[in-house]
Amino acid sequence: MIKKSISILAIVVTMILLATACGSGEKADLSANIPPKNQNTSTQAINLTPTNGSIDAGSISKDDQAYAYYLVFCKLMEDDPGLSAGIKYIGLDLSKTKLDGPENLIALVQDYCDKREYTLLIGNYEQLVGAGYINGDELYWEDGNLVSFADVGLSPDRLKTAASKWASGTGAIGSTYTVKKNDSKWSIIDETNFWIS
Repeated sequence: MIKKSISILAIVVTMILLATACGSGEKADLSANIPPKNQNTSTQAINLTPTNGSIDAGSISKDDQAYAYYLVFCKLMEDDPGLSAGIKYIGLDLSKTKLDGPENLIALVQDYCDKREYTLLIGNYEQLVGAGYINGDELYWEDGNLVSFADVGLSPDRLKTAASKWASGTGAIGSTYTVKKNDSKWSIIDETNFWIS
């Protein structure tokens, strides 16, 4: 009962943040309530995304722009699987995307995490360091990966974004991806500037 109440409260707080940001013309800071890592809470209580049960990933249309990002996310998670060995958390940094309203993308990534028993955290590197998930002194996330997007351009039928998967200062990969929509379906058509550390 307490877990359900915390989860409902988290959804309400996040929706208020979204509504406030929408009214001001700014993006909401979805990571404002990342709980400290040492806080003893369940997976459901930690998941403070605005889609916690409210959007079914299966109901999202394949031509939604969220799918362009999701394809890149899945490609990064498949590439260099050693970086993801033994993880419990996936951090998702959407602070440099041009995507209007991240709810559908978050729902898709949440579904991915649920199927693999990962906990999804929305936030950037600094926020995850501050919450105790990433060891900022040693540049290391022992049990997680941070997936980040830095958009070069976004239109109704094309996304170009520099994306990366980070586990440590010496364990990260990234590329610049071009994703295009043809016949209402997104596909990655180009990958350039690949790097690895």
